[in-house]
Amino acid sequence: MRRAILVAACLLLTSPAAACQETRTPTQIGAQWFRPSGQEEKAACVIRRESGGDPSQRTGSSYGLFQINSVHRGEFESLTGKPFFDGIYNPDLNAQFAVWLWSREGWRPWIATEPRCR
Repeated sequence: MRRAILVAACLLLTSPAAACQETRTPTQIGAQWFRPSGQEEKAACVIRRESGGDPSQRTGSSYGLFQINSVHRGEFESLTGKPFFDGIYNPDLNAQFAVWLWSREGWRPWIATEPRCR
């Protein structure tokens, strides 16, 4: 019973695919969000080049797997329902926001990286 409650809580707090016993790499987590768009391989490449697959990566004012810049703080918080610094290092939330940003701007926010991922 206790395990069932724990699993249910984990599923409510994370994406359904994540569960509590995470077996995916951060790069796989991020790339899976792009699967419906057919951009999964490019997304994995962008992750490797932007953050090395490290969800805790910070470079200047850019954070997480996709190195989301803090200029997007308000949009991130509106989309995810989480304060920027509470959610930006979560691989699923970072990738969820990256998909949203990509759907509006294409790969332009990653202009320095994307050409190397063709």
